[in-house]
Amino acid sequence: MTTVAPLNPAEIELGRLAIERRLVTREQVRECAQIRSAGSPDHLARLLVSRGYLANEAARSLVDEVRRRSEG
Repeated sequence: MTTVAPLNPAEIELGRLAIERRLVTREQVRECAQIRSAGSPDHLARLLVSRGYLANEAARSLVDEVRRRSEG
């Protein structure tokens, strides 16, 4: 039996911010979240980039912002 890997809180926040800033669509985030939940070890940001939905620099910026928010 495969363990499902749900999105962690940081990934949820990243997806929310990306949609809010119109960098990706809700459907694109949903698609990548389903891939992640189906067992992909890749972070949501990596999946969005690898599928061509989000630029690498934008993903890095979002990851950094989410990390800063969670730290303080």
